Amino acid sequence: MRGRTTPTQRRMLRAERDRLADRVEEMTHTLRRLDQLITAADNRGETAHSHSSRAATGTAAS
Repeated sequence: MRGRTTPTQRRMLRAERDRLADRVEEMTHTLRRLDQLITAADNRGETAHSHSSRAATGTAAS
């Protein structure tokens, strides 16, 4: 970076950086939660699919 910044500008830059870091943390948490929900839904979908496949073929669940 060229030039100089004032203490006020540096405070503003740090505040903006902190704000962005907080948003990244929130979004990372949301992404992890979505991954958990997707995995759970996929697992339920596989279970439901295997049950419906057995019912359609007349195969009993083990």
